[in-house]
Amino acid sequence: NRGGQIIADESTKIVKTLQEGLGGIRDIILDGTQNFYLDLYSKSEINLRKAQIKNQVVRESPRFVMEAIAMVGIATLAYLITGDDGVSKALPLLGAVAIGSQRLLPLIQNGYNALIKLRGSLAAIQDIARFLSQEKLDYLADVNNKDKLEFVRNIELKEIEFSYTESGLKVFDGLNLEISKGSKIGFVGKTGSGKSTLIDIIMGLLEPVQGSIFIDKTKINKKNLKSWQNNIAHVPQHIYLSDESITNNIAFGLSKEDIDISKVKEAAEQAKIAETIEKMPKKYDTKIGERGIRLSGGQRQRIGIARALYKGADLIVLDEATSALDNTTEKEIMDIFNNLGKGITLLVIAHRVSTLTDCNKIYEIKDGLINEVKLSSLDSYFLI
Repeated sequence: NRGGQIIADESTKIVKTLQEGLGGIRDIILDGTQNFYLDLYSKSEINLRKAQIKNQVVRESPRFVMEAIAMVGIATLAYLITGDDGVSKALPLLGAVAIGSQRLLPLIQNGYNALIKLRGSLAAIQDIARFLSQEKLDYLADVNNKDKLEFVRNIELKEIEFSYTESGLKVFDGLNLEISKGSKIGFVGKTGSGKSTLIDIIMGLLEPVQGSIFIDKTKINKKNLKSWQNNIAHVPQHIYLSDESITNNIAFGLSKEDIDISKVKEAAEQAKIAETIEKMPKKYDTKIGERGIRLSGGQRQRIGIARALYKGADLIVLDEATSALDNTTEKEIMDIFNNLGKGITLLVIAHRVSTLTDCNKIYEIKDGLINEVKLSSLDSYFLI
């Protein structure tokens, strides 16, 4: 019973950890919190496997004890019954042979079944072995690196070429771009033009085939990539929220002892969600349900913004972060970012002109190239 309860509990934790780890994968890579989720998964997996082993031992052990007792009992009984008769003397031996054969046949069958099962699983094992033998991206797992790469002047993209496959079409071919520190930059373009791809390249989530990225003349490479990502916060269109407290969702991917509750409250204040949280029965300890089901769309978006602000990032990326909101809520959220201060660089992917009103520059991505456009020229593409 105890083993069954452990298996049920840990199985739930494993699924939950996988959902959270994969659902918030961008934030986890940018924040370097891989080990937090690896530890959660490992603990649950080890507990589950130990419980399964114990249950199997308990289930299988009595069989061998009972078989041994039965064999000795039958042999003893046969010996007592036969006495001195000659034929009778052979009966225990014959009985032992018969019983031994009876027991050996199922074991032989089990061995055969095991061999077939191994042969049938060979292809899957080979696939797993090939996957595990791939090059390890150790530079992404440098989670102890909390240093920030110096970013005081600009971001430069030089001659960037990128395609998702070697034989595929190039998403970018010789793209050049300069982004000044503290500026607000908007990106527009038709679906599939490469807006999100460009942002992922800037954040270091995708590596260009050719070309380089420079931060204040420092070239981004595998050694300093994590230090650059420590400067970045990302707010996607669909905020991933785990079935945890508001505090844990704002300080996403951190253990309880590593969370600075004062910074959590400050981020909530900046995101204009603190007043709503304070009205909740458990306030910052309130569980918000899987994917934030107990919150409205605007509240979920503000939690995501608070998460970005908690990180204290110099570069904030809004990847269609307000496209699912009404105009009033969108304006409130954009005002939050526009009032963060001169030192914060803002990159905005948008589908509405209203989102781009306060941008210093707006770039259109088309046919692998990028060109600056005026806000007034976007009416044909967007709804105001």
